[in-house]
Amino acid sequence: MSREYKWADVGKRLKLLRLAKGVKHQKPFADLLGASEGQYSHWERGWQIIPVEYAAKFSSLTGATLDYIYLGNSSAIPINLLSELKKLSETLPGSEND
Repeated sequence: MSREYKWADVGKRLKLLRLAKGVKHQKPFADLLGASEGQYSHWERGWQIIPVEYAAKFSSLTGATLDYIYLGNSSAIPINLLSELKKLSETLPGSEND
C-alpha cells in the first residue's frame, strides 16, 4: 500500500525538524535553503508543497530522509533526531506523532 503525502502533514514535519535543529524562526532556515521567508512559511503552513530540490537541501541540513519529509516514514531517521521529534510533537499544540 502506498502512502500519499498531504501538504499540511509535510508542513508539520518541516516545522518539527526545524525546531529539532534548534532554529526557532523560519527566516534562518529559509536562508539556508535559498528560499524566501514567505515561500518557506507557505511550505511549513501546508499552503504549498516543498519542491523536491528544496526538500533535498532540507534533508541534508536536518538528517531527515525525503521519505520522512513527504510521507512521514521514520524508519530511516537517526535515533537521536527521532527522539527529539517525538518530544517536540508532544509539546506542540496541534501536532501529532508521525
